[in-house]
Amino acid sequence: LSGSVVALIRRALGPEPFVLPTLFSPLTVAKQLAGDAWLSHLQEQPAALEAGLRTIAGSCAAFGQACLEHGCDGVFFATQLARREVLAREAYERFGLPYDLAVLEPLRERAQVVLLHLHGANPLFELAQLYRADIVNWHDREAGPDLQQEQLRHQAQLSADGRFRFRTPSLRNVALTAPYMHNGMLESLEDVLAFYDRGRSENPNVRTGQGRGGNGGGSDGAVAVVARDFRR
Repeated sequence: LSGSVVALIRRALGPEPFVLPTLFSPLTVAKQLAGDAWLSHLQEQPAALEAGLRTIAGSCAAFGQACLEHGCDGVFFATQLARREVLAREAYERFGLPYDLAVLEPLRERAQVVLLHLHGANPLFELAQLYRADIVNWHDREAGPDLQQEQLRHQAQLSADGRFRFRTPSLRNVALTAPYMHNGMLESLEDVLAFYDRGRSENPNVRTGQGRGGNGGGSDGAVAVVARDFRR
C-alpha cells in the first residue's frame, strides 16, 4: 500500500520536490493506542510498555523503509511527548529516545533528509542533537524558544563538541547551492571540478599531484562539460 501511494504522489509532483512521510515516535503511537492509560502503564508496568515499544519501533522502521524504497526522499519524524510538561527528561531518555533511534537508525543510509519535529511547548531541546537530524522543527511561534535564539545555542553546542561540523549535503539541485566545499571557498561547479582535477591542496598534510593523469593534466573543456551535465 505504501508503495502505491508513494508512486502516485511522486507521479503527481514530479522528481524535484522532496517527499517525506510522517513517522510518529513509538511512544506517541503507544499513547494513541492506549489513550489516557498510557501514563499509568509507564508508571506501573514499565517492562510491559517497553516490550510494546520495541514492537512498535520495528513496525515504524519497516514502514519508513518501504516508503524510502518506493521513492520517498527522507522522513518527517514527530514526537508529541518529548516535552517537560508531559515527561521528565530522564523518563523520555528511557521510554522515548531509545525507541526513536531504533526507528531512525535503519533509515539513515537511504534517507536524504531526516526532519525531527518536537511537538508542543517546552520541548526537550537538549536531546535533539542525539537524533542527528538534518532539520529540527518545533512550534517556535507559539512555544519558543524563537528560531534565532535556538540557532545560536545549537551552533555553540556543536562548536564545543565538534560533532557534525562537516556534514555532506545531497547532490540534488547542486547547481543551486553555491558556494561549495565545507567552508564555501569555491564559487562555481567549474571551480570545484578544477580543484579536484588539479589534485592539489594548500594543506601540507594532503598529498598533492594526484589529479587526473597524476599531474593535474585534465583539460578546461572537459571540466566545463562535466559542470554543464551537473546542472541538468
